[in-house]
Amino acid sequence: MSLYGVSGEKCMFDVRDGLVWGGICAIAAYLIGSVNFSIIFSKSVFSKDIRKLGSGNAGSTNMLRNFGKRMGGVVFVCDVLKGYLPLMLVSQLVKAGHLPYLCIFVSAVFVILGHLFPVFFGFKGGKGVATSSGIILATQPVLFPFVFLVMLVTVAVTGYVSLGSVICSALYPFGAVALSLIIDDGHAAGWFCTALLMGAMVVFMHRSNIKRLIRHEENKINLFKRKK
Repeated sequence: MSLYGVSGEKCMFDVRDGLVWGGICAIAAYLIGSVNFSIIFSKSVFSKDIRKLGSGNAGSTNMLRNFGKRMGGVVFVCDVLKGYLPLMLVSQLVKAGHLPYLCIFVSAVFVILGHLFPVFFGFKGGKGVATSSGIILATQPVLFPFVFLVMLVTVAVTGYVSLGSVICSALYPFGAVALSLIIDDGHAAGWFCTALLMGAMVVFMHRSNIKRLIRHEENKINLFKRKK
């Protein structure tokens, strides 16, 4: 199996090595993703389970609604770093020729899976938006400002965080494959499939939000409104 590093250097891994390293990265990424900061902080700081409050989602938006902007921001940053740090490490190891490129794709998918279905918290977690952002920032940082801008404009105009999340998730696969083709890294198909899977998972976790959006019953949020 011939795989290439992030910078294009050629690295040779046979099928067995590729599967072994891919499996190790999958397990490690899933366990890291399973560390859910909204649940940890809500229980340790407020003695409450965020999954029993508001929307029931273990993510930064629900933390913001229930415990304020500061705590929502802390959880958001932690979730972004949960996607960014492991993928940055894997990307650097791939670049150095120590891991097959496959590990980037596997790690990205399994970090999200861990966040959505955390083994440490009864397999009930968040929706993967912030963690996906961290993954994009680590692996395809050029795309991050565009994704962030789409999210910011959508939320600012409509007030719907869920709508912004769904739109970004739908657009991400096309951005990922376009960037891969532009820089000619030789992994356009892998990027498209990985981004499509990540986006599909995020959209799937927003299925109840989509139903509420259709019925015009979704909760709005105003990030710029100050408390009286």
